[in-house]
Amino acid sequence: MDKDKYQHEKKASDKRSEFIKSMTILDYDEIEMDYFVVLFKPDAIRRQSVIHKCMKRFEEAGYLMDGVRWIPKASKKLIEYHYWHNLKKPFYPRLLKSMTCGPIMAIKYYGNITKAREMVGPISIEYGPDIHKTMRGRFSNGLPFNVIHCSVNKTQAKKDLQLWFDDEPIIE
Repeated sequence: MDKDKYQHEKKASDKRSEFIKSMTILDYDEIEMDYFVVLFKPDAIRRQSVIHKCMKRFEEAGYLMDGVRWIPKASKKLIEYHYWHNLKKPFYPRLLKSMTCGPIMAIKYYGNITKAREMVGPISIEYGPDIHKTMRGRFSNGLPFNVIHCSVNKTQAKKDLQLWFDDEPIIE
């Protein structure tokens, strides 16, 4: 990315952040805010009401949607890049199949990543006493069909944003 384009995007990002702060009663100086990625997996796409209900939860919690990307069919290579840390796990072949069997919707949100992860819930819906209150607990059909991915932290969010929202086409 060239320097002028970066500075333009940085100014736009700063303006969006200030706008968000002005539109809410939350004290954003006390809360760590950043951009992150939410993926609605093919299982969620097949059940569109799941997407609407999850998006409504993010909206009601004060998150700002800053971009949407529709991926008609994710390539094996893209999923390998995204789930590189699971490549050697026994469930990976099922995960790969579940992620390449249909479209994926990627959404760029702005807000508190930690709170977003709590709303989404743990990867496996068998964990936690309040799992039914999370998006995965409420809408998932078990692994690997946990309907949604959410960046874990700022480091992963940066990688997710580059992978799913970079100006270059998604890996083919």
